[in-house]
Amino acid sequence: MPSAFGDWEPYPHGAPFDNLNGSVNPHVPHHHPHPAQGPPRLPPISPSNPRSYWYEQIDHNGISPFIENGANWTVYRNVKDYGAKGDGVTDDSTAIQAAINDGGRGPGGNGKGTTGAPAVVYFPAGSYNMAHPIQLYVDTVLLGNPISRPTLQAASSFSGNTLVYGKDPGLDATINFYVGIKNLVLDSTQAPSEVEFLLLDWSVSQATQLTNTLFRMPYGSSHTGVSTVEGGSGTFMGNLDFEGGAVGLNINNQQYSVKDVTFTGCQTGVVISHGFDIVFQGLQFTSCTIGINATAGGVGNVGSFALLDTTADSVDTLVLTKTQFNTTSFSTTGDDSVVIDHLQTTKVAKTVVADNTTLLVGGVGQTWVYGNAYLTGGPLAGVHDNGVTYESSRSPSLTVAGDHFFTMPPPTYQEYRVEQVINIKNVPGYPVYGDGQTVRSLSCSP
Repeated sequence: MPSAFGDWEPYPHGAPFDNLNGSVNPHVPHHHPHPAQGPPRLPPISPSNPRSYWYEQIDHNGISPFIENGANWTVYRNVKDYGAKGDGVTDDSTAIQAAINDGGRGPGGNGKGTTGAPAVVYFPAGSYNMAHPIQLYVDTVLLGNPISRPTLQAASSFSGNTLVYGKDPGLDATINFYVGIKNLVLDSTQAPSEVEFLLLDWSVSQATQLTNTLFRMPYGSSHTGVSTVEGGSGTFMGNLDFEGGAVGLNINNQQYSVKDVTFTGCQTGVVISHGFDIVFQGLQFTSCTIGINATAGGVGNVGSFALLDTTADSVDTLVLTKTQFNTTSFSTTGDDSVVIDHLQTTKVAKTVVADNTTLLVGGVGQTWVYGNAYLTGGPLAGVHDNGVTYESSRSPSLTVAGDHFFTMPPPTYQEYRVEQVINIKNVPGYPVYGDGQTVRSLSCSP
């Protein structure tokens, strides 16, 4: 269906199909390689150790067919093409924002719909000094070179208190979709440590990704790595590292899956001020005062969170939560529930503390529950567990060494050379247009 903004012309390339089952309109010329020729033969794919990242070298000929003049739309934006130096000295914030804004992009999708004006803003290896914050919009991806992750560093003279605004200001946090940050280092070590400073405002929702990024802050400072300041309805973030600062990750969001994250030297690793349901998997806390502080919000602000396959070393209190006992009704509530499954601790003074009462000390080999449990043959309303350990099992097909659930980082394919990557629009004899209207189906021998 044509877009209201698209500059559509009927079948600009000829050879449309009458339907999607491969039948060709006999009145339209149709040309394709002889079936005997077969598809192009590709060399075996084996990892190597390239010095450069293939994505930076391939031909970037993507378009945005659903907007006016979309055939000429710039999807790939290398920040150095917009004047960024990446030398650690020059203020690159204006150039980075120019790359984001190119084509008239702005708040709320610029009236073009959230997928109408996409931008992949690419950072080659380097250190990008920033004197001003940058603002992202829906359908924006900040992508760094994973072989040598580039650094976005707040200058000592930085103007403001937030390095990157990930939330599009033209849309509510719960509909901030299609935003990504990948393969970067965000650094505030040059900013005054006594000032409250935020590296990333991540008040976003579904279809977003935050991964393979390091948040580096001064130790003992008042800085925060990531905060969902305005809320949102997120889904996944993972393979992240937080160093130093007052808080690594501050969650004020409906739900999240947080996977494979390290917190080193943070005063508090995670603050949960709001969250219906959050799953933490593969977290590592090292030299933190508090691992997870779930007391920031009022009663009912936190539904439940689960802590799976976690390790903690040199932490005063791993989990700080609220009591589930209502002093007015003398009953318990299912809010603020905590489930811990497979936890290893070293030099951790207190594992779980609820309202100044220590509920758990040491690690957990099976499953530990603080909250309502629903047991076979038990009451329909469940029973309240004030810290009960249950035997549990895991399918071997889902686990790896140490009986941990298998996880893997989102791939970057950085181990492959550019010669091993195929741009489907550049394969001779097999035209792919990506114009949103030409349907192609070629019969090829195996």
